[in-house]
Order: sequence, then structure tokens, then C-alpha cells
Amino acid sequence: MKSFENKTILITGGTGTIGQAVTRYLLNENVKKIKIISRNEFKQHETKIKFNNSKIEFIICDVRDYTALNSVMQDVNIVFHTAAMKRIEICEKNTQEAIKTNIVGTMNVINAAGNNNVETVVNMSTDKAVKPDFVYGTTKNMAEKLIVNANKKFKTKFVNIRSSNVTWSTGNVFHIFYEKLMNNEEITVFGENMIRLFVNPEDIAKQFHYAYSKGQGGETFVILTNSIRISELAKAMQEIIGKGKITLKDHLRPGERFEEILIYAEEVERAFKTGNYVVIMPKEEKELMQKYAENEKFNMEYYSTHNSPELSIEEIKKYITLTEFSKI
Repeated sequence: MKSFENKTILITGGTGTIGQAVTRYLLNENVKKIKIISRNEFKQHETKIKFNNSKIEFIICDVRDYTALNSVMQDVNIVFHTAAMKRIEICEKNTQEAIKTNIVGTMNVINAAGNNNVETVVNMSTDKAVKPDFVYGTTKNMAEKLIVNANKKFKTKFVNIRSSNVTWSTGNVFHIFYEKLMNNEEITVFGENMIRLFVNPEDIAKQFHYAYSKGQGGETFVILTNSIRISELAKAMQEIIGKGKITLKDHLRPGERFEEILIYAEEVERAFKTGNYVVIMPKEEKELMQKYAENEKFNMEYYSTHNSPELSIEEIKKYITLTEFSKI
């Protein structure tokens, strides 16, 4: 894959779970500098102590603030855009704020990167962006489209990565269940048959690298993964920890759905297998599709929790102990 040697890389939302995973990955890649921007000064202080590395520069900067963002990008080669409002229920109740961060913030990243002749921008998207029917998914869907269309305006390459739920990220069900069970508290599972796709933060870091290496501009790189039934995740984690209580409820919370789709049917005709990923071409980009013509076509009807490999309880237990919080 393409080298990061002597590159200056900006990570938006860099103090979050994904941002920190990407930072750890980049520190092994001989980069020149990593710029981490975020809004939370305490998180920046914590992250600075955690890494204690002179190659990392921490800057208080909000992606909503174009002027500040434009200034920060002046000597940047690559941008990894992870900053977002992502809590579904909070986005539902704070629609305008979600739009400001997830849509306007992405527009600001695009314009600042383009105006500063950044080499490549990789935007992190989510399975929630596929056929969305709630605020968070809609804002991320719009961000994907903005990234694709930005290639018509600037010389900078703009590409998306699309992932599923990230294990152990702040607010993720893995993290919530673990904290509550360790405190011998009750956990509530909404929708007994709810299934979700999961991926590790370390795999997302590799996905960013792959998209940077292979992206020509306009593609969406999707990582395929396994699915886990949430009720069985709760049982598996309770069996490992040995305390706490589980309550199952039939209904879903606002903005949630039983099934999640990572690649929908209309995208399949524009999708190719490449390495461990599927790359989706933008619509009506025949020249770009020709560059992937030698790759194997993605031949499933669509990709979702319905047709992805589902882990058993024993496999879930093994997965839990192999991931970041293996201390449990």
C-alpha cells in the first residue's frame, strides 16, 4: 500500500475511539506529523498524555468553524475525517446540531482541503447512511454524497469509507454492556431479534490506509464483517463477567431498525471486490469503473445483517476476549 512516510496527516475528531486507533496505526508508519483536532480540551489532555509523542500536535478546532479549519490545513497532505455527532437518539432530538456537525462540518472539511491542495481526504461513513430513515443516517448519507461530488470541484481526491458498528467505541453497545455488568447493574436489550454488524477500531485504521492507497476519487470503500445478535451479545458478556441482569424488550428505540444494510441493491451493479473490501463506484463514472474492470464484481444481491455470517454465543465470547477490552 501507499506509504505515509514524511506525510502530515490531519485527523478530525482525533481524540475519539477511531481517531486514537488511527493515530496508533500511523505512529508505526513513519509519518512526519499527526495533527489531531477536536472540541474537548479535557479529551485532548488525556490523549496527549496517553500517546506522549512529539509527532502529534493537538489543536482545539471545531469542524463547524471553516476559518479555523482552513488555517489548520495549510501544511496538511492527508485528512482522515472522523468527527461526527453519532448518537442516534441525540441526533433525533437535536437535528440542527447534527446537521451543523455532520453536513456543514463535512462541507468545511471539503472546502478547506480543496483550497489548501490537500492530496487526499478520506471520510468515515457508516451503515446508518444506507437508505436512512432517521436524522443521524440522513446526515451521514448527505456527507457521503458531498464527498463524492467534491471530486468535480477540486484536484484533491475525496473518498469515503463505510463501516459498521465499532466495538468498544464510546457509547457502543459493547462498552455500555461491559460497564453496566461490571457494576452488577441491569442492561436492557431493545428488540430481541435486533442484529448488528461489528468491526474493530484497528480494522478501521487499516481501512483508512487502504482507501488512501487505492482511492482515485469518488469511491466508497466498504469493509465486510460478521453480525451479532444483540440479545446474544448481552448473554455472552454476562456469562464472561458473571454478574448483572438482562431485560429484553420487544420494541425498538426511535431511529433504530432491526436489520442494518451495508451495501444496498442499487449499489451492487457499481461494486467490485478489492482485497478484503468492496469498492462502490459513484453513479455515471464510466472512466473510474474502467480502472476497476479487472476486479471481481461483487455478486451478492445486497449486504446486510440478513446475509452476513452471524456469530454464535461461543464465537461472540471469543470475539469479546480478543478485542480491545480483553481484560474482562
